[in-house]
Amino acid sequence: MKEDCDAMVEIDEPVLPRRLDHQALYNNGVSRIEYKSGRWVHIASPGGPRTGRAPDRTTLVVAISGDCLRNHATGRASVGVFWGYGNLNNVSTALDSYPGPRTRIMSELSACCRALRDGLRIRQERPSCTPVQRLVVKSDSERVVSGITEYMPHWITNGWRTNNGGDVPYAGFYLEIGELIAQLENEGTAVDFWFVSRRLNPDARRMARNGLRRDP
Repeated sequence: MKEDCDAMVEIDEPVLPRRLDHQALYNNGVSRIEYKSGRWVHIASPGGPRTGRAPDRTTLVVAISGDCLRNHATGRASVGVFWGYGNLNNVSTALDSYPGPRTRIMSELSACCRALRDGLRIRQERPSCTPVQRLVVKSDSERVVSGITEYMPHWITNGWRTNNGGDVPYAGFYLEIGELIAQLENEGTAVDFWFVSRRLNPDARRMARNGLRRDP
């Protein structure tokens, strides 16, 4: 697993990431948006049959989470990436070889990098008859979702500087995320980010916690 996303990456034509506006698409509540089918999770089609619950099989949902035990150099961090029950692409692992300080936001951004890298591979491996036209990254971290969908476009414009002129924290992660989004979009897969409460992200959170329990 590639844990260090901090290598600087140049993005020629950055693609502006989108935030999933579930309230504009669905009126049956957040819990009705996902449709679990086999080992994958899809978005329910808004215009489904009477129940309003028909899977859009061209859309995949991947849930991410990060955990951290004692921040900074002496701590441990882990990631959880959940594609579906029994899915071989699920990830639950510690980031023990990460060279920098271990923090929760670092672990959450690392989980996002892993989900997008695997999403690109899955998109390339899927048969043409069932293409992945949309990838929804589900996270309970408002800081991650807002950082990617709201602040990152401004950071790109400002040369990866904050409004105060300082360096953007964890810029390397955001740079790789931006590059992966661009690659997915160039291959025909739109990428959305969906912020949910912790209560609605139990699987990825459990996998991140389990990653911390593994021996170094």
